[in-house]
Amino acid sequence: MGVSAGPSMARVRATYARQILALANASENHRLERAFAAVPRETFLGEDRWRIPTSLAGYTPLPENDPVLIYQDVVVGLATQRGVNNGSPALHARWLNAMAPHRGEVVAHLGAGAGYYTAILAELVGSTGRVIALEYDEDLCTRAVKNLAHRTNVQVVHADGAAYPVEPVDGIYVNFGVARPARSWIDRLKPGGRLVPPLGAPEKQEFLPGRVAAQAIGLLVTRVDNGFGAASLGPASFIFAEGALGATTEEVNALRVSLQNANDGKIRSLLLDRRPTGGVWLAASNRALSSEAPVRVGGREEKALVTPGRWAYRSKPQTGPVVFCRACTGKNASGPLGFAARNGSPQAPHVIGRHPRTPVCKTTPGGKRRYAAGGPPLPRLRQG
Repeated sequence: MGVSAGPSMARVRATYARQILALANASENHRLERAFAAVPRETFLGEDRWRIPTSLAGYTPLPENDPVLIYQDVVVGLATQRGVNNGSPALHARWLNAMAPHRGEVVAHLGAGAGYYTAILAELVGSTGRVIALEYDEDLCTRAVKNLAHRTNVQVVHADGAAYPVEPVDGIYVNFGVARPARSWIDRLKPGGRLVPPLGAPEKQEFLPGRVAAQAIGLLVTRVDNGFGAASLGPASFIFAEGALGATTEEVNALRVSLQNANDGKIRSLLLDRRPTGGVWLAASNRALSSEAPVRVGGREEKALVTPGRWAYRSKPQTGPVVFCRACTGKNASGPLGFAARNGSPQAPHVIGRHPRTPVCKTTPGGKRRYAAGGPPLPRLRQG
C-alpha cells in the first residue's frame, strides 16, 4: 500500500472532509466535517487491490492502494462479486446531515459493511453515545469487528437487520435497499428518533448474483407526537436487502410506479394503519407516504418537515393550555399562544415535547438563549 503518513495525511483528510460536505450542501455542519476528517477511510477497504465501479468498465482496479486516490467522492468495492461497496461519501454526508446524530445518542447502523460509516457515526455520538452495527455477511462482519475493535462505543453484531434493533434507539441508519421499512424499525424509534433507509424496488443486475435497488430514494422518517414526519433525501442506488426483510408483490409494484412518477419531494409524513386524507405519493397495505402533515394534536397542526433538518409550524387556534419550558418561564406555566412571560417581559415560547430533539433551552446572564448539548433551537411559533 502506498501510504502517505504523518501530518500530510491529516491534511488530505481535512481537505477531503471539506470537499465532501460542500458536495453534500452541508458545509455548515462542522461536527460532521470533523468526523469525516477523523476517520482513515483506507483502513476499512481491505488489503486486496482497491477497485472502483465505472460506467464503462465495471470494477476498475486503482494503480496502487494509495489513500490519496480514495479521498474523493468515489465508491470503492468491498465485495465486488456481490456488488457491495463502500458507498459515496457525499451521499452519506448528505444523509447523515439530515439524520443529525447527536452526542449521547444510541444509533443502530444496519448494513455496516466493513465499518467505515459506523466509525463516522461513532465520532458523531461520542463517548457518551453508542452505535450498534449490524452486518448480515459473515466475512464483512469479521472485518468490521477488527476495524472497529478500538472503538469502545461500538458494538458489532452478525445478524439479520430485520431483527434489530432490540431496544429503543435515537436513530436507525440503513445501508441496503428495502421496498418498505421494517415495522420493528419504526416501532423502536424513541420520541424524536430518526430512521433513514434507501427505499427502492429490487432489480436484477447483469454480472451480479444479488439484487439492486438501482432507482431508489433516501427516506428520512422522524417520530413526532403521535405520528411520523417524512421527507425524501433524493435519488440513490444500493444493494438490495438480503435475509428476512421483504415486501409483498403489491407493495413492490406500487413502489415502482411511485418511483417512476417521481414527485417524492411532496412526501411529508408516513401514515400507519389509517387511510390518508391528503395527497399520497405511495400507498400499499397498511401504510402510506403522504403529503399531509404528520399529526394533529390539540387543535393544532404539528410539525411538517419542509426540507431535511428544517421544521415549520402551521398554527391554528389552540384552546387548551400551552406548557412552556421551565428554563424560559421560571416555572411550567400556561399562557396565550405566542408569548410567555419571564420577569415581566414577553418571550417566544418553547413548548416542551413539541420538537423532535426536545432540547432544554437555557438563558445566559447576558440574555442570549443557549441550548442543552445535542439540541438545536426550537422553531418560532407563528400565530395564524
